[in-house]
Amino acid sequence: MNTNGNWPISREDFSWWRECQPASFYNRNDDLVRGLAFYCRDKGRLAAYQDRLVRFGASAGTDINEAAETSNRPNNLPSVQSFSRGRDYIQQVRYDSSYHAIGSMLYGTGVMSLFSTPADNVIAMAFLHLLSLNGEAGHACPFACTAGLIKAMNALGTAEQKQRHLPNLLQTDYDKLYHAAQYLAESRGGSDVGANVTIAEQDPDREGKWLITGEKWFCSNVTAQVAVLTARPVGAIEGTRGLGLFLLPQRGPEGFANGIEIVRLKDKLGTRSLATAEILLKRVKAEALGPVDRGFKNMMKYLVNTSRLCNCLFASGAAQRACLTAELYADHRTAFGKRLSKFPLVRYMLGLMKAKSMAILSASLCLARMLDDLESASSDSTVTDRLYRVLLNLSKYRASVLARETVLAGIECLGGNGTIDNFSILPRLLRDCIVYETWEGAHNVLIAQTYRDFRKESTIGLTFDYLESAFRAATAPELDGVTFRALRLLESLRRRLMIELEADEPEPSWGFRTAAGVLADLFFLSRMCAEADWEAQAGLTDRQDSVKTFWDHIRSSARASRPLPNPI
Repeated sequence: MNTNGNWPISREDFSWWRECQPASFYNRNDDLVRGLAFYCRDKGRLAAYQDRLVRFGASAGTDINEAAETSNRPNNLPSVQSFSRGRDYIQQVRYDSSYHAIGSMLYGTGVMSLFSTPADNVIAMAFLHLLSLNGEAGHACPFACTAGLIKAMNALGTAEQKQRHLPNLLQTDYDKLYHAAQYLAESRGGSDVGANVTIAEQDPDREGKWLITGEKWFCSNVTAQVAVLTARPVGAIEGTRGLGLFLLPQRGPEGFANGIEIVRLKDKLGTRSLATAEILLKRVKAEALGPVDRGFKNMMKYLVNTSRLCNCLFASGAAQRACLTAELYADHRTAFGKRLSKFPLVRYMLGLMKAKSMAILSASLCLARMLDDLESASSDSTVTDRLYRVLLNLSKYRASVLARETVLAGIECLGGNGTIDNFSILPRLLRDCIVYETWEGAHNVLIAQTYRDFRKESTIGLTFDYLESAFRAATAPELDGVTFRALRLLESLRRRLMIELEADEPEPSWGFRTAAGVLADLFFLSRMCAEADWEAQAGLTDRQDSVKTFWDHIRSSARASRPLPNPI
């Protein structure tokens, strides 16, 4: 104890906290390494990217970690600079150099090329998970938007569009790279995209080209060189079926052009290192991406669904970082004469955090593998587009909720220090997680889509049959107690949801939402069981405690949401 005159000073300098931080997010990350080995279709392809994953994991734990913290400081957040040059009115968004340092390290891995060929989604999502251990960091959203455009361009673009845009989107040189934005929401419509009023007129001076007029309300990554947006061609029908999908080159090397005006940057709760804007479109020049009369369907399939999968990885990164932070603190911090990790309540909290983190990552990598199977038309897969969509929507909802819960638990483990921005990443992660919950579909929007899917085309049967098969396939004796009870809960849940659907209401009830949340958690559990079963064959048993912990979480959630007839 230090002294100052007659006054004792017992200040802790917390040097141990700085010293115990990890030097890599990939090395010794068993959940990710084993998950990749389990879900990756092409083991040779994974081996080819192994060194890049190792190097990027080291960067994510050190240089990117520091740069993400720096770029998120109030004085370094993006800002708009406007000035005139001759007759031109130029707008530029200023970023701190730390923001660009992250972009250089991320895109230098060549990760975007993984989206240019089918069946590489699992490996690509590993890079996104590692990045997301630092929160959104200003680049997770651009990553998602650019990945979606690459997929859409490959599927829908003309030969000329591909030749003009793909080389720029696949660049590894950050100074030459084109990244993408998605402009869907408008102040009038919000999640109700069919209510949007931005219009598209055929350009009288350019055959086959369009002029877009309107406003977009929530434009993340507004600094992108190219954007994809929805607009309604003049004379098209109302609702989503009348929307077209358009490609918008939006800025040259000197700033914004093409009739785009930034009204303001959003002062968001989280993801603050990312420039999100309100913009006005004044007869901006654009071109159709794919058939104009299929704009909404193509937007959902290639852009929104890609972003929803990426959002699951945002959540997995946040949850794993919160778990890592809390574990490090509890292992080193002393209170009441012993390490925090020795207290039973703290041990339980850490165990539950680990289980939730593992559950999100397992489900997210499984969804990426499903997409690999769909893109490669794998003959040995039982996955269909309808099943993938249901599980993706449910996962996006629950992954973001579980991540937020995990980060909050981490803050509690750190006590007062957990609330301090410059002590740990947890406050920033919490703010980012709350934004993740609304991106690419608020919870009720996703639940409503699931309700509509369950009411048609036997999608509910596909979903329950898939989960039942997954639990029955996990045959390790150590998992018998969990899988047996999970199957009982699954059957009870099927009966409950059928009652909800037979009511023939146009919109889902709160009871449907709570039951769908339990169903999503059972999907997460099924993936944990599948991985634990696979690992048990190699004599690895450390995942089984997390499986049982996550099952206890599901059982508690099911009982709290609504009594079920003898479910467990």
